[in-house]
Amino acid sequence: MIRILGITWGESVLVSFDPSSGAVIEQHATLNPDEKYVGLAYDSNRNKLYALSQLNCNLYCVDPIRRTVTLIGKLNIGPNLDASALSYDPVADVLYTVVIHGGDSGPFQSDLAKVDTVNGNVTVIGTIGNGICNSLCWRDSDGKLNSYIVYGSGPDNSPYKASLVTIDPNTAAMTTLFETPYHTIAGLAQRPGRNAYVSWINADTAFYGEVNLDTKSITQLAPHDAGVCSAAMIYRGFYVAPDLQPPRNLTGRIT
Repeated sequence: MIRILGITWGESVLVSFDPSSGAVIEQHATLNPDEKYVGLAYDSNRNKLYALSQLNCNLYCVDPIRRTVTLIGKLNIGPNLDASALSYDPVADVLYTVVIHGGDSGPFQSDLAKVDTVNGNVTVIGTIGNGICNSLCWRDSDGKLNSYIVYGSGPDNSPYKASLVTIDPNTAAMTTLFETPYHTIAGLAQRPGRNAYVSWINADTAFYGEVNLDTKSITQLAPHDAGVCSAAMIYRGFYVAPDLQPPRNLTGRIT
């Protein structure tokens, strides 16, 4: 069984799920249900989880043992900008995010940035590229970051397809690995022992898939019944206390 930790889109519940079956294994804690979440990262040095909300760009800290949720604050990224994705580098002790420019106001641009976990202050490292980066994952094998970048917005069948890229965390320099067949793909939950990730994909149907960097291929796993359908997912290789209350019937999933 693969254990992926993620935040559901409908109720903002932190859950563990198996992408091979699409089933929720455990429910853990409820974040602010008035927000949707686009980033999740684990600080292994302090045993803390960080979660990032969409649009409001609020940064939260979650204690995986006590299951308490604490608002750190709004990322100070400036007006008319958005932030997406989180990843933590335990060697450099840095939390990363992506600051996104553009949309209705102009062409897209994604910047790699460091996040102060005490107050939410953001320091931009550099520009990744002229597109939308919606996911981040730090790799212990080479100290680099992986992300998806797509060069235009649109529906799930948009001609713009997301590419899997490598990012230098010191300079934000980007190298494209391969273009995926999908426009809507998010989340990079690393598979232990494999050069691969679990991602959420929305095409003709929505499903979880294994993205293999060696073969540059994507294998469909299961429908996304867990309700986690954003970049807010990571591999769970640590203990997270379960909610001892009777499990709720999670709703609000994309069908």
